[in-house]
Amino acid sequence: MYQMFNKSIISTYLKSKRLKWVGHIWRSEGTAKNLFTGRLNGKRPRGRPRQRWVDRMKMDLTKISEDLIRVEDSEDRNRWKDVVEAAKVLNGL
Repeated sequence: MYQMFNKSIISTYLKSKRLKWVGHIWRSEGTAKNLFTGRLNGKRPRGRPRQRWVDRMKMDLTKISEDLIRVEDSEDRNRWKDVVEAAKVLNGL
């Protein structure tokens, strides 16, 4: 049905937006980046550690390319734009 109407699946659209957003956060300094990376002060809750945005992004990036792309690559803005565009092409956006 998606192919018939030339529409992309919402999950792939959200992944590309998340990739774009993570580049902004990773280049920033302060509370947003600390929340993103999970480096907060305080006591950790019991049980299994929750999945962080960084972990989710690393999983998405390994689906795009095995070892070529890392979240830390977002420091280079032009390189990160190329990564986001490549992800859009791979996901059919």
